[in-house]
Amino acid sequence: MDPASLVLSIVGLTDVCLQSGRALLKKYRSYRDADREVGELVLLVDDHWLKMQEEFKYLQRIWNVFDSTHQDHLQRVIMVLHSIWEQANVTINGILGENPPGISVNNIALKDGVVRRGKYALRVKDSLKRTTADLQTWHGILRDGLFLMTLNKSSVIDGELKYAKPKVENGKTNPVFAFKSLRDRVHHGLRVPTSSTFLPESALHTERINMPFTSTRIATTHTGNSLVLTDTIRYRADDELDQVTTDVRDMANVLACDEVFECGLLPCSGVIKRMENARDVTRRSLTFEFIFRAPSLAPQCLRSVLIAGIDLPLNERFQLATFLAKSVMYVHDCKFVHKNIRPDTIICFQSGDHLLGTPFLMGFEKFRPAAGKTNHRSDNLWENNLYRHPQRQGKRPEEDYMMQHDIYSVGVVLLEIGLWSSFVLRSDEGADDFAPGPVLNISSLLRMSDQRKSAIEIKQRLVGMAKDKLPFRMGQRYTDVVVDCLTCLDEDNAFGSKDEFKDPDGIQVGVRYIEKILQQLQEIKI
Repeated sequence: MDPASLVLSIVGLTDVCLQSGRALLKKYRSYRDADREVGELVLLVDDHWLKMQEEFKYLQRIWNVFDSTHQDHLQRVIMVLHSIWEQANVTINGILGENPPGISVNNIALKDGVVRRGKYALRVKDSLKRTTADLQTWHGILRDGLFLMTLNKSSVIDGELKYAKPKVENGKTNPVFAFKSLRDRVHHGLRVPTSSTFLPESALHTERINMPFTSTRIATTHTGNSLVLTDTIRYRADDELDQVTTDVRDMANVLACDEVFECGLLPCSGVIKRMENARDVTRRSLTFEFIFRAPSLAPQCLRSVLIAGIDLPLNERFQLATFLAKSVMYVHDCKFVHKNIRPDTIICFQSGDHLLGTPFLMGFEKFRPAAGKTNHRSDNLWENNLYRHPQRQGKRPEEDYMMQHDIYSVGVVLLEIGLWSSFVLRSDEGADDFAPGPVLNISSLLRMSDQRKSAIEIKQRLVGMAKDKLPFRMGQRYTDVVVDCLTCLDEDNAFGSKDEFKDPDGIQVGVRYIEKILQQLQEIKI
């Protein structure tokens, strides 16, 4: 199909989707005064439709920038969104009748009585709840796909976003402006005017509070005494310090905006840069302390939660898994790799009635640009190697780090979340010694003299644990996600060959990550 026809087809598809939504909203709005909850649900559906309208306009204008893989993915998502509107229309027609003239809560009461009106309202409310839940999932998947594409270099996208404004004509927030804000930071290093990435040491009080099982620390700002979290990165004197300073600045800029909250990441307020042992060339090192705004006063890492044995409801565990997958997607879409994904680097803040609260990915002390040079240096601690692909274990890993190595780490953590038991515990020998948890039967493998063989067998054992134990606890879809992550670099994997993922923009691996991992997790309902 030629480009003009492709644009025409996406215009038709998005227009039909919006028409179905508009027809449904007209019926829903007649019931928004039925009770408070119905009114709130109608507002949520209305908000989805208005945002979709702006996103579809943007999508239509940049459609030819997308490659066929991304186009196919987005077309399938839009078709699902259309089916959600259509199914809700069928349901509401079954309740109220098809295209009822002048339908409203009041004339239903006049015609059928107040009791009958209440029954109508209850059925409409059930329909609204199903619709909002489905829209929450699939509209999120649409935005993930748009976000992935927006971050790629293109003069067409630059032109479309150049004049994007924070608000649209109806005064609502423009969802496309968030794409512009994030794109500007990724490609142009833009921050809020007059602000600086690198802050003086006086920005924070000198005291740092350690948290159990994580290198992330708690601090307070010098002005206002606001709670912040810090991650510290240390580089040796023989590293390319000018380059790492640039990388740190770029990463801080990418994390500087509030939009990262919805991606499971904390906004970065800046970085404190220090030179240590400056007089001794052999011991000189450069440290960068990232400062992150914290949403509450009670942070704890996921490792602590797992060890404490808190009985977490299934829905919160699925939400935790989805947040983790989304945060990793964001880091990758911004052309970075994390290199340190473990329960120790996931920080949770209790909120409302949720036992676990909102999780955020931290532990950026090993990050680097996805296209940057790998230094092939690492520790050789088994408790860290457990979350590394066998190719990336040992003090001198054999393979350059790539996005799939992060995906493997996600798989190990998702397995741990599924079994809800810590794979790593403090041993009886001391505070800095660790032992495998009760569900992780790998002690004999850790004693093997051939570390390469040991790493491969531990990986195989993790895959076996996922296949044997997860289906009865978390369902088959969750199991498949975990196995796909753990086998993402196997010859016969769900993501394709390594050669397919050497495209400079990372579109192939990004789209498949959304489809195989994030989308599958978002669709799980209990």
